[in-house]
Amino acid sequence: MAKSSGNGTVFKDELAKKRPRTYRLLVTIANPLTCGDLIELAKTIVQGRRGEITALHVVQTERSPREEEKSAEARRTMLEAVLLHAQDPAVPIHTVTRTAPTIAQGIVDTAIEENSHLILMGWRGRLRRSATGASIGDILDQVIKNAPCDIAVVKTRGLQNVRRILVPTAGGPNAALALGLATSIARRYRAEVTTLYVAKPGQEATGRAMLARTVNGRQGAKAVRQEVVVAENVVKGILKVAKDYDLVLLGATQEGLFQQVLFGPIPEEVAKRCSKTVIVVKGYQPIVSMVKGALSGWTERLRGVPSSTFQVPRSAT
Repeated sequence: MAKSSGNGTVFKDELAKKRPRTYRLLVTIANPLTCGDLIELAKTIVQGRRGEITALHVVQTERSPREEEKSAEARRTMLEAVLLHAQDPAVPIHTVTRTAPTIAQGIVDTAIEENSHLILMGWRGRLRRSATGASIGDILDQVIKNAPCDIAVVKTRGLQNVRRILVPTAGGPNAALALGLATSIARRYRAEVTTLYVAKPGQEATGRAMLARTVNGRQGAKAVRQEVVVAENVVKGILKVAKDYDLVLLGATQEGLFQQVLFGPIPEEVAKRCSKTVIVVKGYQPIVSMVKGALSGWTERLRGVPSSTFQVPRSAT
């Protein structure tokens, strides 16, 4: 089923006419031959939430419209063939292939159109720093900054034998999101979950109190271990503990109204240097996103720069 829009052509399978679901996860597929871990992780997250998965592949518009449509149709057929083995009656998976001016715009537009609650993307672990901030890749940077919902970025080292899950945290709303995903994954693999706070000498009591606030009241809280370790360097402290775990989940540093960060220096550095599978999550902040979108538009107009092609993010429902 093909549909043309102002931002390209969208190909959907027949499952696009789906039953209403309470949770919608969008997983981006850059290489269908290596999408196994992402799809399995997506299924794990939506199980128990009466959720569904949209597997998306974006074709950047570089050729004539007819050639782009042929390329997108061929990739859609390949994507459906790869995902056939992953189908699960309890977790509907449908495919979307679309053309778009940029890969990032295609992902953001699809998340808006599908009313997605979470975008799940893979990451190779590359990190560049400059005077203007960090970059984990041109596509990822733009999706993280413009996502209309929660986002999770995965540096995978395999998910075949997950028995111990570590959630390092310093509090904040993204810590709750990371812990929620961790407990969902733990149910699937029957794994244990540990929250970790790295404290400066003499601040152990502060760390214990913070962990208690993060864990208490959450579903499955009684099964979550809470650990405080002392270290002068937070990143080194997390990496030392992570050696004994199979999966690490981190929440992004909470950003202020006038900040523009990806995940924050500590989560980014841990994700880059950790040898285990790492998932970094960032929750959607509607008010912050709307204000930043307006400020960005005003700044561009003052400079005489055309407005961004991205729409102002809106909350997923």
